[in-house]
Amino acid sequence: MRPLSRAEYILERHHLPVSETEQVNDVEFMGKIMEARETIEDATEKREVELLIEQNADDIKGTVKELEMLIGSGQWEEAKSAAVRLRYLEGIERAAKKWIDNIM
Repeated sequence: MRPLSRAEYILERHHLPVSETEQVNDVEFMGKIMEARETIEDATEKREVELLIEQNADDIKGTVKELEMLIGSGQWEEAKSAAVRLRYLEGIERAAKKWIDNIM
């Protein structure tokens, strides 16, 4: 099971379901997401998007580790916030891979 799916399942079992409409209240994080989306939309070279994918993969790994720690310590509200951030990061990953697939 993927980390996000696993986290969503655990959170749901603790009566904190994560919906598709959940938003992040972290302005800095959302700025980073918007910048990543702009990078993908404005990209003219494959390498630009590949670099973004690498950076985003690091962010995903960090968020998964944070999520594991929060769930392990029973910090459910914080875990839910981390799961929502992970969903945004996975969206960037999908968009970037789609961009690369479309130029090949």
